[in-house]
Amino acid sequence: MTKKTKTVTINAEDEAVREEMIRYSETHHLFSPGDKIIVGVSGGADSVCLLYLLNSLRKEMNLSLFVLHVKHGIRGDDADRDAQFVRELSDKWELPCFEVFEDVPAYAKKWGMSEEEAGRACRYEQFEKLRREKNADCIAVAHHKEDQAETFLFRLIRGSSARGLAAMLPKRDFIIRPLLFAEKGDILAFLEEKKIPWREDITNQDTAYQRNWIRKGLLPLLKENLNPGAVRHIADAADDIGKWRKYIREQAECEAEHVIFHEGKEVLLRRDVCRGLPEVLQKEILSLFLEQGISGVKDVTRAHYEALYEKIAEKGNGTFSLPGGYFVVCDYEYFRLTKNKQKKQENVCVECDMASGNIVEMDGVYYRFRFEVVAREKLDSEIPQKDYTKWFDYDKINSKLTIRNPRPGDFFVLDDKGHKKKLSRYYMDEKIAKERRDRQLVLADGAHVIWAIPNRISAACKINQNTKYVLVVTKERIRHERRNQRLD
Repeated sequence: MTKKTKTVTINAEDEAVREEMIRYSETHHLFSPGDKIIVGVSGGADSVCLLYLLNSLRKEMNLSLFVLHVKHGIRGDDADRDAQFVRELSDKWELPCFEVFEDVPAYAKKWGMSEEEAGRACRYEQFEKLRREKNADCIAVAHHKEDQAETFLFRLIRGSSARGLAAMLPKRDFIIRPLLFAEKGDILAFLEEKKIPWREDITNQDTAYQRNWIRKGLLPLLKENLNPGAVRHIADAADDIGKWRKYIREQAECEAEHVIFHEGKEVLLRRDVCRGLPEVLQKEILSLFLEQGISGVKDVTRAHYEALYEKIAEKGNGTFSLPGGYFVVCDYEYFRLTKNKQKKQENVCVECDMASGNIVEMDGVYYRFRFEVVAREKLDSEIPQKDYTKWFDYDKINSKLTIRNPRPGDFFVLDDKGHKKKLSRYYMDEKIAKERRDRQLVLADGAHVIWAIPNRISAACKINQNTKYVLVVTKERIRHERRNQRLD
């Protein structure tokens, strides 16, 4: 049964941040009277502010708050002091506090993630675990407008689609973000006015992390040189995109009633009917189509959606391979989404997703590709030699990269003088059996193979003294159970 939202009486002395949080939470139905709320508290300004504001509503809204602090196993004594601070603050405000330890570096190594990604994964796993233990209604985290703007820019620059640019929602599943309306300056001013202490995480100042560079470098430049309200405008744009996507999603769900249906274990899409719909609806219907049949739909990249969209317009038959052993069998009328194993391995050809990376299946083995663009000056002067991590001059790449099988006419540049060598000749010289050559993987810029995986890279894309930006590409084999581990 849906809980009724109670309008809270605001005392005259309450500050604007508290008032706005109440209005924002009521508008987005974030929490209700009597709710049990898990509150993630690192000890930093944002989470301390969130905890204070929720605690100020505890009695009048009959809220039950549970503080959760996750230690990441990274900052040693400084992290211990953070944990002690959160315990003491919880005791002062008479709130139950739970502390858990996660070995984030080990988790990152195990699952092939950055420590930043691994830390987030560990936190949310622990949040959800405690929510279930306490039968809580929601999990409150302290993201604000700068976080929203940072996420938007990070995804925009790395090539996300509109789905990613919608950025963070005020509420998603059990996660609520009651401070998403506020700017960082509002939060700091509120805490200083109330004389509430907080802790500073020194790793947040390290601009070697890409998100920190956006937060500490890019956003201040935008505010100083272009518009003081830049953060607000970027966050508002992300919010607008989210609203547009919600509307498009609702329209697609209405249309899907006429074009998506089930036949046994297969999901079918009326390809012929979809052709008459606007492009934006076709792509959203494709998303619904795949979601109904694939549990790990996050592994389906923008390139997969674009390729399927193009096949809607085509009238030929064929089979399209997807991550996780799924296939879309195409005929004139229908797309059929099936898990049945095909006898012949389909050719691999996926556009590189610079933002999220790619998971590619080849002969039943799964590989994860990751991409990162970094300034040359941030790397060691001597580039390491590794089989499954390669460094390329990013400015010399002319078009969209693809991960695919070899094709007739493929070549790479042999030396600094521009001499070319056919890829087929290279495979012969490397004594790769003829029947195996078509099953190799390459990273290609058109017909120009910049990486014949795992060993040879094209001399045309090698780093030199004039290189400004470097594309770092990593390939790793992943276990079957890890295919669905990717995060938003």
